[in-house]
Amino acid sequence: MVFSHIAKVIRVGGGVKQSLRTLWRKDSVVLTLLAFFIAASAFFAFFVGESGRFSLFIYPGVAIFSLTVVGVGFFIVYSLYLLLILRPERPVTFFIARVSGKLKEVGVARVLLMVMLFSFFLSSVSSLKTLIPVINPFSWDYFFYEMDRLIMGGHQPWKLVHGLISTLDLTMPINALYNGWFFFVFGVLLWQILDVSNRRRREVYLISYILCWVVNGTILATIFSSAGPAFFGRIYPGLENPYQPLMSYLAVANEGNPIWALVIQDYLWDVYSTGSLQIGSGISAMPSMHVSLAWLGFLHFCRVQAGLAVLVFLYVVVILVGSVHLA
Repeated sequence: MVFSHIAKVIRVGGGVKQSLRTLWRKDSVVLTLLAFFIAASAFFAFFVGESGRFSLFIYPGVAIFSLTVVGVGFFIVYSLYLLLILRPERPVTFFIARVSGKLKEVGVARVLLMVMLFSFFLSSVSSLKTLIPVINPFSWDYFFYEMDRLIMGGHQPWKLVHGLISTLDLTMPINALYNGWFFFVFGVLLWQILDVSNRRRREVYLISYILCWVVNGTILATIFSSAGPAFFGRIYPGLENPYQPLMSYLAVANEGNPIWALVIQDYLWDVYSTGSLQIGSGISAMPSMHVSLAWLGFLHFCRVQAGLAVLVFLYVVVILVGSVHLA
């Protein structure tokens, strides 16, 4: 009796091991990159004596929230598509069959494994971002300010668009679209995790997404350690702040319509000052991950649908302008 139970456990364990091996084989390159960076990040934090600033559990809750939002959005859009365009005789039955077929095609376990590792990966990235000023204190902001003036012929970039934006009162709409970046980026990521219809295109996007965070958001962000215009006065308290007029304008604009960028900036500085690990923790202005991942989205849509790529390109322009205008 005892030996039969042991044999059963061994068989189940072997089956689970085989299933995990099969899952890993389907997305081996992506999963290996994720696992390697997570392990390397944990080792690096331990190596520099900052293991207390490393956590894998910053973003799992965000992953669940994002899945819920995307799921609800998909349900609404696809339901309208069924009712207004396809018009099947039994829309509910048709909908259930389509969804169950898609889940069977992808595999629920495969999706859960990918989402879990990506949430651990983003938690690792966020942990490392909090270490940037520890490893390399913010020191590039003044250089970038001077480079901006040199490139723009002695002008500050924010002044080039400020007149039009302030006249048309576009600050709040730009801020709303800028904040929508979160849902755009996570939406495309989850879409590619779920969509296995084009394996090569999916793999290219997921690898590029990972490398954007590793190369731009971690390595280059550490080398070019900078806080950004919003924090220039706090980083260089002894210098005249060239961005003060912009910050004053945003503060005044916030009295009429909510400028959420100011709330986020205060949140980021508070998290930075206390050294805590929270969603979005870690300040780094160069390179811009908003612009990097929005541009990656545009490149991806170029391979999906040209008409949608045009719309995404316009969104990239808004993100680029917003990153300057919102400091």
